[in-house]
Amino acid sequence: MENSNEGLIGYSSKINGTTFTDRQKKESRNLLISAFAAPFIFIAAFQIAAFFYTQYTRLTWLLIGAIIGVIVTIALLIQSAKRKHVANFEGELAKKQVRRKTRRDPATDTSETYYVHSLIFSGVDGKTHKYSEKYSAKKSPENSWSWYLQIGDKVRYHAKQDYFEKYDKSQDRIIPCAECHSFYDVELDNCPHCGAVSIKP
Repeated sequence: MENSNEGLIGYSSKINGTTFTDRQKKESRNLLISAFAAPFIFIAAFQIAAFFYTQYTRLTWLLIGAIIGVIVTIALLIQSAKRKHVANFEGELAKKQVRRKTRRDPATDTSETYYVHSLIFSGVDGKTHKYSEKYSAKKSPENSWSWYLQIGDKVRYHAKQDYFEKYDKSQDRIIPCAECHSFYDVELDNCPHCGAVSIKP
C-alpha cells in the first residue's frame, strides 16, 4: 500500500464535523425513541394476536406483550448507556494475536471453529488497549482492521464510530471510511460508497 504522500501525515479534525456528530445524535435519539416505544408496540401486537389465537385470554396476551416490551426497552437503554461511555484512545500498535476458538451449538449438536484476531495497543495514557475481531479464517481478511493496521502504526481510536485513524497515511493507497468502514482510494475526498468525507489532514 505504498503511496509516499507527506500531506497524509497527521490526525484529522474532520471526524468531529457536523456530518458525523449529527449522525451520532440521530442514532442516539432513534435508539431512545425505540426503547420507549417498544412496550406499546409489543402490547398492540399481542392484542392483535389475541384475536387469532384464543388459547390465552386477552389479559394474558397483554401481560406477555408488556413483559417482552419492557425487556426490549431495558436492553435498548443499556445499549444507549454503553454508547455514551465508550472511550477513545491514542497509541501505537504493539502486538497482534490470533486465537483459535470453538463454539458448540447444542440445538444442532455441531461445532464451529473461528479465530479471534486481537490488536494490542500501547496507549499514550500509559494503558494497554485491546481490540478484537472474530473471523472464520486464521488469516485476517482484506479490508479488516487486523489487515489494515501494522505493528508500529500510531493510531487514534474513535469509539463512537468504531474507527481507527492512522497518524501516518503517507504510505497508504487506500483508507477506511469512518461512516461505512469500506476501503477506497486515499486520493478521494469522499467515500464513493456512502459519500462521507475522508478522514485525512
